[in-house]
Amino acid sequence: MVGVGASDIPQLATICPGGEFVWALDVQGGVWRWNGVAFERIPGKLRSLAVGSDGAVWGTDHQDNIYRRTQNGWQQVRGRLRSIAVGNQNNVWVRSLCPRNNIY
Repeated sequence: MVGVGASDIPQLATICPGGEFVWALDVQGGVWRWNGVAFERIPGKLRSLAVGSDGAVWGTDHQDNIYRRTQNGWQQVRGRLRSIAVGNQNNVWVRSLCPRNNIY
C-alpha cells in the first residue's frame, strides 16, 4: 500500500464510506483507501465496491467474481454477481447474472 496526496490519485469513479475508512475505485478499477491522512493504493482491481456501516468491504471484478476484504487481503467468494450492496458483515445484497437481474 502506498500513501499518496490528493493530486496523485487518478479520477475516482466510486466513493464508499463505511467503518473507519473511506474506500474508492478509480476509473481504471484501482482500489483506494483513505486512512485519515492520505489515500493508500490497495492491490487489486474491481468493477464495483460496497462498504458496510461496520467497515465490511465487498466487491466484484470485471469477470463478475465476488471478493470480500479480510485482514489478509481480498478473499474470493464462490459465485458470480453483477453488483453488490453491504449493510454490514451479516447483511449483503446482490444482483444476479441471470437475465432477470434478481436481487437476493
